[in-house]
Amino acid sequence: MTIYHNHHIIPRHMGGSDDASNIVSLTIEEHAEAHRKLYEMYNKYEDYLAWKCLSGQVQKKDILRERSRLGGLNASAQNKEHGKGIFSRTEEQTKEWACKAGKAAQARRKPEDNSKHLIKARTVLNDLIKKDENYLKERNESISKAKKGKAKPNSASFKSKSVKIDGILYESLSAAAKKYDTDAKNVSRRCKSDKWPTWSFS
Repeated sequence: MTIYHNHHIIPRHMGGSDDASNIVSLTIEEHAEAHRKLYEMYNKYEDYLAWKCLSGQVQKKDILRERSRLGGLNASAQNKEHGKGIFSRTEEQTKEWACKAGKAAQARRKPEDNSKHLIKARTVLNDLIKKDENYLKERNESISKAKKGKAKPNSASFKSKSVKIDGILYESLSAAAKKYDTDAKNVSRRCKSDKWPTWSFS
């Protein structure tokens, strides 16, 4: 069964009417092709959307969302062009209107509402302060723990550790370092490393 659509010869977005003389019956494929040709001729976005939807290239829900957006943009542009709505006001009138709206909102609010808002604002602020304090406390604690973990060993006791290298016992890291023309830290690293199996603390 062939489905037919009513197509406006002059589209409604271009001022076309719903009169019978302006409507022709087309199949879905013909309807899509008609809007494609109109788009190519007049470059109207509405025809582009109709062509894409009728040809199945875009889902209807996406077209409806886009048409809604387009309608809002067109209305805004027309209001601006003809000086309607907020575009009919001067800058001073807009400021005055905003001031009146703010005062009206304040007048509608009951005194007890103001105190409730104030209490809520203070509560939120106190919670934020507590969170910041807790965060700073935890941060300082973690930093101090990290520093303790990375604390340098006592220099005297560190250097006095005895080490065994290639079967020879050295009374301290310093003595071994002197023998191998290096420093105590390097000797300690070698004693801890698997790459130097003959180096160890005794």
